Amino acid sequence: MPEMNTFQFLVTEDNEVALLLYAREGRADRPLVRLFRNEQKVEVFRNADDELTLEQVDDNIFVSLNSKNQLLICEVLPAENEDELEIIDSYHAEIVE
Repeated sequence: MPEMNTFQFLVTEDNEVALLLYAREGRADRPLVRLFRNEQKVEVFRNADDELTLEQVDDNIFVSLNSKNQLLICEVLPAENEDELEIIDSYHAEIVE
């Protein structure tokens, strides 16, 4: 399986940003992302009962998210081929600061 900690950000050549998370129970409902640039952390609110804090987020991610109002979130699990990840769910979350 590809090495991935709790989370991983991907940035495309077009400066589009996606957040990969291991799949969690329940569905996202009105997801929201709060950025804390000075503290290098991101809070993800999947629904009213599910919040997670991502720490030590690279400064370059905040630069890439600078003009964005949404973040693509992909929830993943290991695929049959353990060298790959399978996207279980994907959705856009509103970004607030």
